Amino acid sequence: MNIDRKKYLILMLPALIIATTLFIYLPTDKKGFSTFVILAAWVIYYSWLYIKKRETTK
Repeated sequence: MNIDRKKYLILMLPALIIATTLFIYLPTDKKGFSTFVILAAWVIYYSWLYIKKRETTK
């Protein structure tokens, strides 16, 4: 599994902090929205890798 650690940390650390903060401060019925932050970070991470891979193959 190829993980670009720098990109991963750039995206996931802030996402984890934001998700934790949302989980703590959102009302009980809305705590599930904090997981969307992590999902969005994963989408951005894989999109970033795809774009970089596509640029290097040209």
